[in-house]
Amino acid sequence: MDPKTSLLIFSFLAIGTSCHYVCHRGQYLNSSRPRRCLPCQEGTYMIDDNHANINCFPCSHAKVYLHEITIKNCTKTSNTVIGCKNNYFREHLNVDYSDCTICTDCAGRNMYVARRCAERSDTVCCPKPGMALNDTRCVETSRFVCHRGQRLEHGNSDQPSCVDCMPGFFLPHDNHQNVECVKCKFPDQASHQILIKECNTTMDTIIGCADGYFSNEGKCERCSSCISRRRAERHTARLCSETDNTACCPWPGMMLVTSVRNGGTNCAFGYQRIKKTHLKTNRIN
Repeated sequence: MDPKTSLLIFSFLAIGTSCHYVCHRGQYLNSSRPRRCLPCQEGTYMIDDNHANINCFPCSHAKVYLHEITIKNCTKTSNTVIGCKNNYFREHLNVDYSDCTICTDCAGRNMYVARRCAERSDTVCCPKPGMALNDTRCVETSRFVCHRGQRLEHGNSDQPSCVDCMPGFFLPHDNHQNVECVKCKFPDQASHQILIKECNTTMDTIIGCADGYFSNEGKCERCSSCISRRRAERHTARLCSETDNTACCPWPGMMLVTSVRNGGTNCAFGYQRIKKTHLKTNRIN
């Protein structure tokens, strides 16, 4: 049985019918009384809201012997992001279902590189340069085209060629005739941005927000505090994360419900099991 499935079953058996007291991302419910939500310990995480798990999940670790690398470290609210080292790729996003596989060498097959190996796809080799691609199949057309990670160069000869983008530039599309690559973005420290993953010839830079900030429509905004001088102290229901602001509720153990009207987050009391929950909402301002 999957360790996560076992953990969930054990948690629900331990809590029984008292599931109306819930915890959220980055937290677990202590198994003893008084009930309260505690932050995940170092090396563990929890991505779910409205749960009664009495343990957080253990963080994944990159396996060097399987050619894996750590792209983003584990946090209390998200698991480790694991990728493959250079010249290796993985067909599936879920690391449990596919290993890092070495990229195909077109030169060894007396063929041309149509599309270079990327994080989620192998090298595509074609018998002639400039051929179009239908998924991974080479197609003969009247146009000379290039693919992701390359730009078209006419040069001095009548025959054009596909040239790799220079470092700091990228092109994400196939079957194009672009003569210039696009410049990669850089994080703006003044706007509290941080580098998550450097750009390569096929994809732009991945940018995140510094600790204490979250991303809202591409901008890094400061996480809210649940303590206000104008009103009584509110309980921190959900910690601030990469994409969500802090969620504050009047009481601990309340559920978080997304509003159908405006997409905002409301606090709610749950009176029965999570399977059949009756809610009394209290909107977060």
